[in-house]
Amino acid sequence: MSLFVRMSCLLSGILLSANVMAAETDVIQPVAEMTLAQMDGEEDAAAEEDASMGGEATMGGEASMGGEAEAVADVAPAPAPAPAPVAEPAPVATDDAAAEEEVDYGSWGTEWHGYFRTPFAIGISSRTDPDNPDSGDNLQGSPWWGSNHIYDKEKNYYNFGFTRLQEGDWAQILITASHKHVAATVGGMGWWYQFVSQNRSAAAWWPGLADVTLNTDFDLGGKNANIELKMGAFLEPYAYNGVYDTYLIQRSHLVGEHVKLTIPVSDTFTLALTHGFGANKTGVDGEDGSIAHTLAHYANVVMNIGGKVDLGLYYNSSWSNDPTFYENGDTMPGTFEDYRESRMRVMGADVHLRLPKFGHLWAAMNFISVKNGWALGEAIEVMHSFGGGGVASNYLPNSQTGSGSTINASWIWENSIQGFKGNGVGGDFPDLTFTVFGMMSMASMDDVPDGADDSRTQIKGGFDMTFWPKSWVGVMFRYDGVNFGKDYAAGPAADGEALEVSYHVFTPRVIFKSNFVSAESLWIQFSKYAFSDDVNDNYYLEDGPDALVFKMQANIGW
Repeated sequence: MSLFVRMSCLLSGILLSANVMAAETDVIQPVAEMTLAQMDGEEDAAAEEDASMGGEATMGGEASMGGEAEAVADVAPAPAPAPAPVAEPAPVATDDAAAEEEVDYGSWGTEWHGYFRTPFAIGISSRTDPDNPDSGDNLQGSPWWGSNHIYDKEKNYYNFGFTRLQEGDWAQILITASHKHVAATVGGMGWWYQFVSQNRSAAAWWPGLADVTLNTDFDLGGKNANIELKMGAFLEPYAYNGVYDTYLIQRSHLVGEHVKLTIPVSDTFTLALTHGFGANKTGVDGEDGSIAHTLAHYANVVMNIGGKVDLGLYYNSSWSNDPTFYENGDTMPGTFEDYRESRMRVMGADVHLRLPKFGHLWAAMNFISVKNGWALGEAIEVMHSFGGGGVASNYLPNSQTGSGSTINASWIWENSIQGFKGNGVGGDFPDLTFTVFGMMSMASMDDVPDGADDSRTQIKGGFDMTFWPKSWVGVMFRYDGVNFGKDYAAGPAADGEALEVSYHVFTPRVIFKSNFVSAESLWIQFSKYAFSDDVNDNYYLEDGPDALVFKMQANIGW
């Protein structure tokens, strides 16, 4: 009897072991199949978001344009590897240690990118003491952030007069985790270093951005095409002017989607098609702190020809029919139908030309039309302006509804002596680099009061030359000229007419780097301003703004 019991127990143990092995096989095998599917394809480079407001590089575009932190190049994916030979099935693992060896989960890569600049600027002038009008002129200093002794239009990013010579502080951090066909990015940014100043919690945004990108190659008519899908809170920059730190087409501020299809049509011609759609959540006045949405979408075509020419065609549109704007906002008087009709459209093109000895030329042009711009939020940043309201304020000031259109153009050309010799910029030292740049805007306003001007032209431009005796030190001279034409936003002159606002700036600068092509720099500069009479005579400070500004600044992007 005991023998029978022992044999029954042994048989039960064998059956139980078989069941356990079968269960383990069911669990392990699907995991292995899923991992192999994830591993199929090429490595996808984590896409670095462009959230900064600056950098030192002067030119860029969808892929090639941008400053130290603005330059966000889409890395062309490597061709998919050839299929590996089919291997014999491996024995099924029967314990945890064997399962760990059998299942290859691949590797995740984590990288982080950032940018910051830390400027210190002080305006220098001779003025009477504030508590003693009879003191006579004494030398005084006014810090950048402490007063508007330094001309407000020069240091304010959100207006046409911004030259970037007196740009403010900025910092950003972006962290990306990527694996095969997926990349996830989260980041924050801000503009006020609170440890060395008073607290301004609204000056920093964390989290500021967060998105997930899926990417894969596929066969398209025998071509190794690539498609990318991004969703989240992100920004997409196009036609970036690094001299003035602004965008001729857009920098989107959206939560939504972005799709990009890249097709290598031939060895010398690549076509990239992009589309995006999303919304900007804008706060409006109201006791309940309501949030209203501005919707936007964009579609672009960018062509690369032989690695020497990039041609981009762009379109974006933003609009709102959110009743929250009308119910709780006071940005524009009118009916809800006026809000429903609010819209801004941007159409344009840019071109990069890179030829041996010729250097790098970038030129861009756009057409912006705005209807009831005061009702639009900050979905699209363009031409130093946030959304339709910003465009209306900067370029259509006489329009009672923020309606009208503008034609805008910008250009940058850069080269060096070594470039003319065919060695490339920074190819040898000593070297002399030079840049010519400019921007103009011609606006036509609708819905203007009787007798008011319905057009406005603004233009700015200049050049710089930098002598590099060594790779780590340079001496620059830069000239800027800015002409607002008739500036109604600045107020009336003594004769009741709009102010004729213009100024010239002469700036020598000394630059230190660890290497000529590195992303960091330390520099010291003086800027001498020559303002038009209307600026000096009508500025709210006696004797006008400071004519001399000393500045030092640290910059780095990684």
